[in-house]
Amino acid sequence: MSEEETSEEETSEPEGSDDLINKANLAALRLEEANKKKEELLVREEKLQVRRTLAGKADAGQAPPQKLDETPEEYAKRIVAGNLKENEG
Repeated sequence: MSEEETSEEETSEPEGSDDLINKANLAALRLEEANKKKEELLVREEKLQVRRTLAGKADAGQAPPQKLDETPEEYAKRIVAGNLKENEG
């Protein structure tokens, strides 16, 4: 191999690597833009959640309605009437 052939091989590698570097840089820029948008959306979502919590419209902490206990008088009336099933109208 002569010096001209080795220099041509050396120059061909950086051209290909420049293309890969450019692609990687473009991908990094797209990721940075997407991260900025995601961060803005996250801030908006956090503010919305705070508003819901302070307004009393949050999903958490909702207890099911409590079952009312039957007084002895109500129990006696129900049994005398022949309603053996509990809470039957």
